[in-house]
Amino acid sequence: MVRIRQILVNLLTNAVKFTEHGEIVVSSTSRKLEDDIYEFQFSVKDTGIGINEDAKQHLFQPFTQADTSITRKYHGSGLGLAISKRLAELMDGTMWFESVENQGSEFSFNIVASVPSIEEPKSEFCIREGMKNKSLLIVVHNRELLKVLEEYGKNMGFREVFAFQLVFFHLFILTIPQNSRRNSFYCFEL
Repeated sequence: MVRIRQILVNLLTNAVKFTEHGEIVVSSTSRKLEDDIYEFQFSVKDTGIGINEDAKQHLFQPFTQADTSITRKYHGSGLGLAISKRLAELMDGTMWFESVENQGSEFSFNIVASVPSIEEPKSEFCIREGMKNKSLLIVVHNRELLKVLEEYGKNMGFREVFAFQLVFFHLFILTIPQNSRRNSFYCFEL
């Protein structure tokens, strides 16, 4: 777990350092390989400065940065990616990336690990009886957060989940019949 945390900290530090505007998204997936052996994949995607084509082939080498001016502007030794790649390899995995200069980067790594079987946990969500026939309306700015909250709403057992980015909200309100606006939505503020 410590190695995974170190890799994610390195990748997130880079993403934050090189992303002045936009977003950074962390995602993970898993797939069962055999009985209690799983492959886990983690990705950190940003809308930062990206990496130019010339620098891509040397990026995982120690003390290498995409551009010498980056060291002056953003600071750093150029060791983070080399260390992260080596840590992934120590866990029977690998690391790779995709990047477009001035559009962003996505760094991914996978590992293989044994996961002992455990009793299925109870749902972390508890919905009150009074909410079962309610609809949930979610309105947020961030598209990735919208996806997560929409999934949570579905798992909580709401009858319907309406999820919108803030820029589209006014269009949705106009399409709700007047008589259905009352007492049919469950609202909470984050």
